[in-house]
Amino acid sequence: MRWMGTEAQVEPQPGGLYLVNVTGARFVRGSFREVVPVHRLAYSWGFDGSEVVPPGSSLVEIDLIEQPDGTLLRMTHTGLPNTEQCAAHAEGWAHYLGRLAEVAAGHDPGPDPRHSRTRSGLQRLSSATRQAESRPGRIGPINLDVKQMGERYRATA
Repeated sequence: MRWMGTEAQVEPQPGGLYLVNVTGARFVRGSFREVVPVHRLAYSWGFDGSEVVPPGSSLVEIDLIEQPDGTLLRMTHTGLPNTEQCAAHAEGWAHYLGRLAEVAAGHDPGPDPRHSRTRSGLQRLSSATRQAESRPGRIGPINLDVKQMGERYRATA
C-alpha cells in the first residue's frame, strides 16, 4: 500500500481475487491468472463500474528478472480498448512504478499526489522505463531496474 492504493484484498493464487482501491474512491478488480513466487504475476484488471475498461477486461503481467546488479521488473498491460486508454494507463503505471522504485530502494515515497494529477511519478522513473512501447491495446513492456528488489522478495517469500 506504500506505493499504490489505499486498501486491497488480494488472494495471490490462480483464480484468486485482485481488488485494489487505487485512489480512495475507485476500485480495480480482476483475478490472478499466474502466480510464480519471486518471478511472475499475471492478473486480469479493470475498473468497477466502467464500461470502457470493465473489471477483468485487460491483463497485467509482471516479471521479475534477476540481473547481476539487481532485479529487472518487466510489466506489460494488454487488452486496453484504444490508444487513449493506453496513454492514460501508461501515465498511471509510470506514476506507480516510480513510487515502487522508491519503496524498493528503502525510501518512503510520501503521500500519493495522484489526486492532483501531478507527473512526479514520471519524473522519478529511470530512462529504461521511458523506453516503454505503446500501441493500441497494449502498454509495454516497461522495463524498470530495481536494485536489490530480488533480495527483498527472496527474504520475504
